[in-house]
Amino acid sequence: MKKTRRADAETRPSVLSRRTALAAAGSTLSAAMAGCLGLGSIGETNLPATFSRQWHGSTQTDYGHNHHDFAVVEGEESVIVAPHSSQSGSQDCGFHATDAAGSDAWRGEVEPEFCTPHAVGDVGVGTRNGTTEVFGGTEAGELRGFVAETGEETLRLDILGSMGYSAPIVAAFTGNEPEVIVADFQGGVFAVDTDSTVSWEHNFDGQISASPRCAPLVDDSEPQLAVAHGRRSDAAVSVRDASGESVWSTGVDGITRSWMTTARDDGGHDLVVGAGSSVHRIAGATGERQWTESFDETVYLGAIVDDSVIVGSNDGYIRSLDTADGTADWETQIASGDETRLTAPATGELRGDGETQIVATTYDETVVALDTAGGLLARYDLGVPSYVSPQCVDLAGDGAQAVVVMDGTGRLTALGFESSE
Repeated sequence: MKKTRRADAETRPSVLSRRTALAAAGSTLSAAMAGCLGLGSIGETNLPATFSRQWHGSTQTDYGHNHHDFAVVEGEESVIVAPHSSQSGSQDCGFHATDAAGSDAWRGEVEPEFCTPHAVGDVGVGTRNGTTEVFGGTEAGELRGFVAETGEETLRLDILGSMGYSAPIVAAFTGNEPEVIVADFQGGVFAVDTDSTVSWEHNFDGQISASPRCAPLVDDSEPQLAVAHGRRSDAAVSVRDASGESVWSTGVDGITRSWMTTARDDGGHDLVVGAGSSVHRIAGATGERQWTESFDETVYLGAIVDDSVIVGSNDGYIRSLDTADGTADWETQIASGDETRLTAPATGELRGDGETQIVATTYDETVVALDTAGGLLARYDLGVPSYVSPQCVDLAGDGAQAVVVMDGTGRLTALGFESSE
């Protein structure tokens, strides 16, 4: 494994020196406390902040291993939409919406004959014709869409050749109008226009478990579609244009579950890819690998903060890698023992004061918050495992974001965050 600087007292000053003066000044207290914690911070109880439960959703399933991402639509009437899978033949499966107060808002059902532990995939969000919608693929092969606020069904197409695993996206790919772009697990990718007509499709070799990315990769002109596909020992990232022509394809070190785009100075975008146990930066214009950093366990990418990508790994660590060259700024262990798996980190402003915090959940039933220098701020015992990333949401409309977590039963919990002082 690549040797990196840990978030302990000996190395913290050099970590902070790489941040801007503003970021360093903003996190002086939390960084200093975290520096004293070092690797012993996992069991530390005297932390500078705490989580408290704001609400606990009332709806859950009989299945304890829901592992597909929920979606958040923020606005005057914020809605959180969870994908519910359950035991075969049960009535638990569907798209379940919860409002900002934790009450049931609406439900898009999946018929019991199609209810399975993989009934509903990740949920995506997009806007078409001025209306914000949520979308998801199902194991029955359908692309489903609903108005986020009301739950009115807007789309139901039987177009997928296999289960819809990753979240659909909305982008103007083949023209000027927004299209819903969805992938099925066995490699099919489809673009659907506002008339519910398939406007583009292509079959990629291997499985797809991460959402496609649509962005002007080559330059600042036309968007291209990037798809991560393959199998554990034979995977790739491939880019095609709206005509279906291949732009480039680059091999990666395993199946991609999380990735993102990062802007370049020329208006184009590069890709930062978490594939298997490696993180790659790939040039959007050419497909050339710019750097690769490999670790011992599967990695999951979070957001980019201060030009560094926040990475979770199943060895129990969260790391910050410089997007320019992959150098590790810091690493902090948040899980140890027999169960060290965790989810992709999320970021948000939990205090609403302009400072960013990093949040992650672990398979050992814990929610943690870190500052942007890797210092542990708060821990919360969820009581049940969570297999999907948390999200930070301004539920009260006051600028301070709550942490929303979905546990294995599909139940949502909202946590508030405040300083211990």
